[in-house]
Amino acid sequence: SIGDYAFGGLTNLETVTIYTSAAPNNGSLMFPSSPNIKTATLDFSGSIANNLLSSQILLNVVSLNNVTSIGDESFAGTTELKSITIPFSVTDINANAFKSSGLESLTIPSSVTSIGTSAFESCSDLNSLTLPNMLSHIPDTMCKNTSSLTSITIPSSVISIGVSAF
Repeated sequence: SIGDYAFGGLTNLETVTIYTSAAPNNGSLMFPSSPNIKTATLDFSGSIANNLLSSQILLNVVSLNNVTSIGDESFAGTTELKSITIPFSVTDINANAFKSSGLESLTIPSSVTSIGTSAFESCSDLNSLTLPNMLSHIPDTMCKNTSSLTSITIPSSVISIGVSAF
């Protein structure tokens, strides 16, 4: 396993590449006090840890492979992250996963069946969102304070929309 704060304090670290079957702990930041991370390639089976790369302001390129779940606050506060391709291996996007990130548009693959509360809250640059065909519930505050949202595709599979979802 990869422990909490495993790579803390690497102030010059710009590129993160993880190819492993070791799953990160779902505890605290893996890269605290590493403010210069710009690119991340994550290729491992399992879930992305909670807070994995949150608050990495310079992060602008992320590649995900074989990941099955995006943990709470994994990319929260990554203001330079403008786009991300979520692979078909992902089935869950957890609470606050991209909250306050710089995402501009996002298409979520049909493999995703669950999106957590506030997953895209306060993404002030997000203007286009396409939700997956298998999604049945839009959670509370999913896109709250997402003022630039001009286009959203909600599939017919959705049977409920949470409080303050948009």
